[in-house]
Amino acid sequence: MQARLSRRSMLAASALLAPACQAWARHVASDAGSPSLVVAGPPASEAADWGRSLVPALSARPMRVRYWGGQDGVTGLNQFEARVFPGGQDALVFPGSALMAWLVGDPRVAFDASRLLPLLARVSPGVLMLRGALHARRGPVRVAMPPWSEQSLAGFLGLDLLRVAAEPVPAPAMEAAVQHAVDAVFLHGADVPARSRALSEAGLAPVFAVGCLTAQGMPCRDPEFAGVPTLPELLAAAPVPALWPAVAAASVLDLALALPALSTGASVALWRHAAAAAAGQDRSEARGLRLLSDSQAAASVAAVQMDASSQIALRRWVATKLRA
Repeated sequence: MQARLSRRSMLAASALLAPACQAWARHVASDAGSPSLVVAGPPASEAADWGRSLVPALSARPMRVRYWGGQDGVTGLNQFEARVFPGGQDALVFPGSALMAWLVGDPRVAFDASRLLPLLARVSPGVLMLRGALHARRGPVRVAMPPWSEQSLAGFLGLDLLRVAAEPVPAPAMEAAVQHAVDAVFLHGADVPARSRALSEAGLAPVFAVGCLTAQGMPCRDPEFAGVPTLPELLAAAPVPALWPAVAAASVLDLALALPALSTGASVALWRHAAAAAAGQDRSEARGLRLLSDSQAAASVAAVQMDASSQIALRRWVATKLRA
């Protein structure tokens, strides 16, 4: 027989809950109509710097900025998915490294990248620089793989697909290349053209570039490296493995601004308008970066996704080649 709550018990419980409910109501009322920006990273991070630079154009009213997690953005994305109500009140700035971690099956990842609705994406060139001829080597190519940047694995994967033996070296890319501690460096992020020129002076030459997408979504050579072939061009008649396009897209995704996928239509429209205004004031091009908005931003982030079988194959490759 089920126990029934007496009227007196229900009144007592209501009295206990009333202060908490009133506090929650005040919290909701105070935040009503006041958007906030969540940064997946600490205050001293590239994501935070970019997020703060967007705030004046994103909202005419004061916008609260919150910082969650570490530099790679994984913890921040985990918390954003778990803690933010998906109505569109809050937007998220996150680094591309978090999506690469999701792609390769990092055990810390608890978010789903497909649940993001991108508004802006900041992308960079991506190019593999190599010392010496590609195939005329006695031993494996030593590839710089900074431990804090899994995006560099695009260079390692590209060499593997070209059937060039390679081994990862956990070292800062530029310094290791200049000191001859590595043979190859995959450049991405800010100032790639300038850094590639510095490496050329140190004896390295570009092998392949990631390329980019046209406004129609078709792959093309990167304008910054128009004379450098893409990996599919080097593979020639050989089919491009399904896992490469997603890894390539993640490797050059520098930062992105997104909403939860289930945001209301009204919120999405408001944020898109604000993002378009922010895009007009952004100065990323001065650092060799490109800003994509609306459909191009969505395509850039969507390109990181792959089918389940390809994702399993990629995770097996990472486990075998990089984490053995």
